[in-house]
Amino acid sequence: MIAKGLFYFDKKNRLRWEYNSPYKYTILLNDKQLTIVDNGKVSKIDAGKNDTFQKIQGMLTRTLQGNVLDGNDKFSYELFENDQQTLIKLTPVDKEIKGYISGIDLYFDKKT
Repeated sequence: MIAKGLFYFDKKNRLRWEYNSPYKYTILLNDKQLTIVDNGKVSKIDAGKNDTFQKIQGMLTRTLQGNVLDGNDKFSYELFENDQQTLIKLTPVDKEIKGYISGIDLYFDKKT
């Protein structure tokens, strides 16, 4: 599946991840409180008590702080580059994370 949307991140462990296509879905993370808005239905989860969410949050935080590849034992990675962008392909090696996602492709525009 390819999803499109917006992603906002604050260094204080806050993020907003909005999917606009192929469906509307929002994930809000404020420190250890995870809120999911799916088709108008709001669910709240204490991410601090869920090991899988902590692992995913840690990976996202490392990615956004620029050190996703440092000491990472939850994902293997491949790097690709062309004139316009750099691609990091992350593949989970952790069994719990594999149950949620098969991989993450991060594209970085070289101009921005």
